[in-house]
Amino acid sequence: MSCVEIASIIPTSSWRLDALEVSLAVIFGVIIGVILAIIISRCFVKEIAKDRIQKHQDDTVVKNAAYEVEVAGYADMTYRKTKTSTVNEKSSRQKLIKQDDGYDEEDGEYRRKKRRDESDDDDDGEEEDEEELMKEKLASGIVIALTMPSSEKTMVELSLQDFQATKSMERELLEERESVFVHILQILLGRFVTAERMDEKFAADFIDRTSQELSDAKDSLEASQLMVEQDLKNRSDLMKDPLALEEVLENSRLDYIRKMDGLVQDAQIKVKDKLSREAGLSSEEVEAIMKKLLENMAAAERMIGQEQNRQATILNERLSKRQALSEQYAQVTSRESKGNQTRNKSLNEIAKYLAEERELNQSQAKSIIKQYQADVEKIQENHKAAVSKQSQELAEKLQQHRERKLRALEKKQEEKREKLAAKAPQVVNPTDFVEAHHDLLEQQRNEKNDLIDELDYHEAEELSLLRKTLEEERGNELAEKDKSVFEELAEKAQLNEKEANRIVKKHQANVTAYEEQLDQEKKRQNMLLQEKIELRKASWEEEQRRAAAEQQQLAEQQERTITKLIDTQSTLDEESKRQIMLQHEQNVSALNNHLQMTKLKQQKLLEAKLAKRRARYESIKAEHSQERLARGEDDEEEGELTTKQAEELAVEEQSMREEQQAAILALRKQLAHETEEVLKEQDAKMGILIGKLQAGQARRQGVIKKLDRAVKDLQDQLVDSIADTNVVSERKTERIMAAHMQEIEDIEEKLRQARAHQEDQLQHKMETIKLMREKTLAEELKKEANKPSNDRRRETSSGALQLMTKILESNRQKQALRQLEQEMKVETMKQKEELNDQLEDALEQELKVSSIKEE
Repeated sequence: MSCVEIASIIPTSSWRLDALEVSLAVIFGVIIGVILAIIISRCFVKEIAKDRIQKHQDDTVVKNAAYEVEVAGYADMTYRKTKTSTVNEKSSRQKLIKQDDGYDEEDGEYRRKKRRDESDDDDDGEEEDEEELMKEKLASGIVIALTMPSSEKTMVELSLQDFQATKSMERELLEERESVFVHILQILLGRFVTAERMDEKFAADFIDRTSQELSDAKDSLEASQLMVEQDLKNRSDLMKDPLALEEVLENSRLDYIRKMDGLVQDAQIKVKDKLSREAGLSSEEVEAIMKKLLENMAAAERMIGQEQNRQATILNERLSKRQALSEQYAQVTSRESKGNQTRNKSLNEIAKYLAEERELNQSQAKSIIKQYQADVEKIQENHKAAVSKQSQELAEKLQQHRERKLRALEKKQEEKREKLAAKAPQVVNPTDFVEAHHDLLEQQRNEKNDLIDELDYHEAEELSLLRKTLEEERGNELAEKDKSVFEELAEKAQLNEKEANRIVKKHQANVTAYEEQLDQEKKRQNMLLQEKIELRKASWEEEQRRAAAEQQQLAEQQERTITKLIDTQSTLDEESKRQIMLQHEQNVSALNNHLQMTKLKQQKLLEAKLAKRRARYESIKAEHSQERLARGEDDEEEGELTTKQAEELAVEEQSMREEQQAAILALRKQLAHETEEVLKEQDAKMGILIGKLQAGQARRQGVIKKLDRAVKDLQDQLVDSIADTNVVSERKTERIMAAHMQEIEDIEEKLRQARAHQEDQLQHKMETIKLMREKTLAEELKKEANKPSNDRRRETSSGALQLMTKILESNRQKQALRQLEQEMKVETMKQKEELNDQLEDALEQELKVSSIKEE
């Protein structure tokens, strides 16, 4: 075989790689990649930086366990960790707000700024009210008080914070009382819904209306009180004195608080009336509901009273520790001032010695001393400015941290309360709910108190650490100044190195000796403060025992009075008397709680005024001490100065004692008047209850007597008929009796049908009248709203005042509608009573006709 050559044509590309083009493409791609990487990385870096900054700020506040707090009496503070496993929640309307903190330049102090934005509707008004309440809760840290410019203002701020905490506790307990009342009623009506004795829609609507009426009454009282308080806050003589303003405001709240405390009891009376008219239940069923309601509300009042005493003790202990801490913190500044005076005194002695014994002349010595004092004073002023500036900056961060922690806790607790509130309709026994509800609130208050104590502790640590750092910087500056001044003294006095070192050591020994003396004084002050805390605690416990004895005495006196009153009411049955005693038990608990809270708040204000005067007194003493040190021992005017200062202190001390005695006397009179007013209101309400029970008892007895007479008449007629014929057998007698009973039942059934028909017609008639009256009322209110008035023409500079005016107008409309509804209910009730009388008369006529036929 032979090989044949074949020519093959293979297509190839004509494109060839160009090294330059490839290089440019690679470079261009790298540049684009770098640019994209930079853009993307910057976004990530920003987010990471934000997270790290936030984490650093949190760690700065929280992680301070490695440092010791210089302030004695607070470093060894123990925190309660009370954990109660309970199930409970309260329907709360607290909402989170935005806090705007600022610096009050007028006093040179860190203060929160309260702002209220103008609002166009009632919902915005409610949110602003909740915002104000939340601000009061959040802006109550010890850091605010410790950064005040003077010890007097610090004491006032601590007292005001304690008073605000007491008012916050009062609001929480009021809300607990209202919440448990609504939920107990919901549970009790749920039983009748389950037993098909009440329509589910009616029960839900009844609960909603009761809750809304309670809320409307509360809002109306709050709006009226807000108007009064706004006028007081605008008074020029109170604007610069927050303590005097708070005292005047509290005196204006006495009547308001009494009415707020009585809202639930008023609602209970209305509930009974509405159930009797609208629910279609028998009087026995209504009484059963009210009996359970009163029993559980009385138990709730007892729990609220115990919780009130427990929280008051906690607040008292917190105030004692805060006051001790503030006193310790104030001693740091005093110690610095005394240390500077010691340095000046030591240098003065050394310069005097050198002027007398060595080559230093008097003019040189005075010049050096004067310059040294000026430099030390400048260092101290710079130190104070640094302390003020950095303390304010730290205070803002600590306050923000406090707000975050408290808001997070509030949100978590609110969720738990809402969960329990959702379970209320499924609860069978209201007593279990009352206990669970109270236990959960108690647990949540413990959690909040623990958090506040921990925040106080960390804030004290942070401030102490800051002062320690700045004190070290100040000490270094003073050491440098001492070194330079002694070099100048050695040069001017022509001292050798050995002599120069000797005078430096002498100066250091003087300063060290005085610092050791101050340390001993500090320890002594710490012991005195600890003793003061123990004395305050013992005094508080003694006051609590005395208050408990007074409560018991008042309760026994009221029980004797109500027992005598019941004994005189011979027309009341045992069930009515038991209901009166249950109402009395609730009234006594509510009375004691109200009086103790009033007494507690008044005592807080009194202690605040006395603390302010004591701080003023101590401030004067400190000023006098500094004046004496500044003049020196050889000052010829020292004796005269000391006498003048002693006279000034004696006058201040006498004035303080007189003010204390006058304040205590005024407090006793005010508490006696408040007790008298509350007892009057309780007696009036108890009289209304007894009157209603007597009226109900009389109506029931009247109906029973009428039915008994009708049955007796029929029986007599039957007996007469049998006696006349004398031939009726026993079986026939039974048939006749059965026929009579059947006839009576037929008549009663006919009566019930007639009653239902007449009530339907009456309801339709009253609804028509109500619609017509509502339309007329709406037109009148519209005309009144469009009519110009002095109040509307007057320009107000306060958005809060405009809001309050709108709230009052809205409440006026609601009040008018409620009044119309009440009038319609009264008229409906009157019509029903007339209808009942007519039907009862018809029943008697039917019975008479039946008797005649039988004859």
